[in-house]
Amino acid sequence: MNYGGAIVSDISRLIELVAPYCRDRETIDWLRGAAANRGQWHKAHGVFNHIRNKSLKADRHGDRVAAAQYLFEEICAKTLFNLSGQPAPFDADSPYWVLPNALSFARQVGVPDAAVLACVSIRGEVAHSAAPSPNLHMSHAGRRYRTARVQDNADGYVGLRLFQEQDGGEAAVAEVVFWDAGGQFCVKTFNAEVPLDVFESLITRAKALLQST
Repeated sequence: MNYGGAIVSDISRLIELVAPYCRDRETIDWLRGAAANRGQWHKAHGVFNHIRNKSLKADRHGDRVAAAQYLFEEICAKTLFNLSGQPAPFDADSPYWVLPNALSFARQVGVPDAAVLACVSIRGEVAHSAAPSPNLHMSHAGRRYRTARVQDNADGYVGLRLFQEQDGGEAAVAEVVFWDAGGQFCVKTFNAEVPLDVFESLITRAKALLQST
């Protein structure tokens, strides 16, 4: 999951980028220190609980900026704890939410997407290793999703399709594909509502897939 240390390095760079925009520096500063100190990772579960309490308070007060900050902090804490090797880890897909949550917070405070993406290891061997698995499973608000690669060399496109578990089966709900002819990505849904966080993650993974092929 740590891809040769890449995810921790990514977290450190992302924290350095967004920390100056955090009104509450308590837990973001702890995470910055912990990312550089493996001996602190096992404490991230308790820190996550503290961040979650702040997140719920921000939600109750309608503070979207603070809520976005704490969602980013939560996923960093989850990822660090999972890397500690302690029992009862958080969801295995936690590291795949670091970038989407960082983008969400950055957009709230006016940091360009390009600055966020520049913090992430997506080139060379790291990019190939860190590319999302086509069959990666995700969970969001009690619903489970998986992504699968779609490609048609004749029509000239490649991308990812998103499936949602439904009534014991699954149904395609969205896809992101890159068309060679147009030189751009296109997104669409299949008569379904897709949470924004899930859609952002789908787009991020589709772009990473293209760079790894």
